[in-house]
Parts: sequence; structure tokens; C-alpha cells
Amino acid sequence: MIGNQNIGKFYNWTRWLYPLVEPFLGRTRKRLLAAVNEQSPGKVLEIGVGRGSHLGGYRASHVTGVDVSSGMVQMASQQARSVGSDMEMRVMDGEALEFGDATFDRVVMAYVLSVTAHPERMLAEAWRVLRPGGFAYIVNHETSAFPHGLVSRVRQWLRLRSKFRLSDIPGWPFASVVRRESLLPGGWFTLVVLQK
Repeated sequence: MIGNQNIGKFYNWTRWLYPLVEPFLGRTRKRLLAAVNEQSPGKVLEIGVGRGSHLGGYRASHVTGVDVSSGMVQMASQQARSVGSDMEMRVMDGEALEFGDATFDRVVMAYVLSVTAHPERMLAEAWRVLRPGGFAYIVNHETSAFPHGLVSRVRQWLRLRSKFRLSDIPGWPFASVVRRESLLPGGWFTLVVLQK
């Protein structure tokens, strides 16, 4: 977790800014939840649960949310209590999940692969805890390069990689992709669904 400790501290500090950002993510959230809920209810793991903005939208028998930021997990726990379903929130690094193999029916990673220290480790861990036949859902920005100036400085401040493509992740499971769609004009966010 060494590489992600600073990321956790950063998001502890910035968690109060997320109500300003979340309205811009409403469309991507809606598409993600629709895709996740196409499958029958089962056990869902959300890696990088953040403030818990997806929690009320899952159709699942049990939801587990993990995040490296204790402040985010605290906010997600409050959200989980207000939803009132069977949910568990834990402080945990998505690159070193503390769950057994083949534990979850669905794994969700929204906006997290571009900020984790080693996205290939997170992806491998998600794959490890996913049951055979299960689905992994990824929403992330995907760009070949960002413009210079203010946008570049904001991206650095938010700890987002200035260049990020899912297919550049070592070990990316090309053969497992069952759906890929652009969620915003210009391909700013991409939804990828993988089946194990």
C-alpha cells in the first residue's frame, strides 16, 4: 500500500470537494449502474467506492465497498446506512484485496484505475476475487494526451495520469471484453465490461 498511502491522504483532504464534481458524473453513473444491474443480484465489490455515490443504485444481495481513503470510507458508510441494504465499507487498497479468490459476482472500478499507483495490480486483484463467469465493470477517462494549461494543472492536482489508456495496462485481458462504449462526447469516459 506504500504507493497508495499518499493517494489515500490526498482523497481524505479532497473528499469535501466531491459534491461539486458529482453532478458532472451523473450520466456516466447512470450508464454504469444500468450495465451492472443487467445481471441478476449477487455479491458486488466496488473498488474505490469514494463517497458511496453508486451505493443506492446497485441491485445486489450484498455490496462491499473499499477505498484507500479512510475519509471516503467514512462518507460511504454514512451513505450505506441511509440506503439500508446489506452493505459493508472497508478501508483497503484495491491493489491488495483482503478477500479470497472467486468471492464476488461483480466487481466495479469507477474512476479509480487512473489514480492508483499500479493499475495492473488492481486489475489483477479484481480478476482474482471475481467468480468464474462474473463481470468486471470499469469506467475511466481514456485519453492519449491532455491539453496544456489549466486542464493539465487540474489533472495534476487531482492526481490523474496525463496519459491513460486501459489497453496500456500490462496484462489487460483483451479477450475478456464483452462491451466497450463511450459515455461522453469525445470519449472522455469509457465503460468497459469484462467477463471472467
